Amino acid sequence: MFGEQTKVLTENIEAAHRARKAAVVGLARETRHFLNTFHKEHEAMAKATRASLASATTTRSQHTRAMLDRFARECAEQAAAMRSELNAFHAHLSETVGEMRGRFAADHHQAHAAWQRLARAKSKKAAR
Repeated sequence: MFGEQTKVLTENIEAAHRARKAAVVGLARETRHFLNTFHKEHEAMAKATRASLASATTTRSQHTRAMLDRFARECAEQAAAMRSELNAFHAHLSETVGEMRGRFAADHHQAHAAWQRLARAKSKKAAR
């Protein structure tokens, strides 16, 4: 009887060991499958992220280039407009100053002529 119980106990231990070993092998297989699936999905996600970032970088570069081109064009237009306004202002100022100088010269000439008439009149009075 003791031998029979030992035999049954040994068989039970061996069966339990086989069951645990099969369970561990199954878990290892499932873990390997899970890790392989995870790795593939991670690689696909990384590839998609790199593509998305590259596309976004290209798009941003194009937008930045367009903005810089527009900025340069607007600056050139503003500079041309300012030059035109400055030239018009300068022309108007030169014309105004020329007119003022002309009036001043005419006034100066009239004053000089009046002064000479006055001087002649005084010298005639003094000569009398």
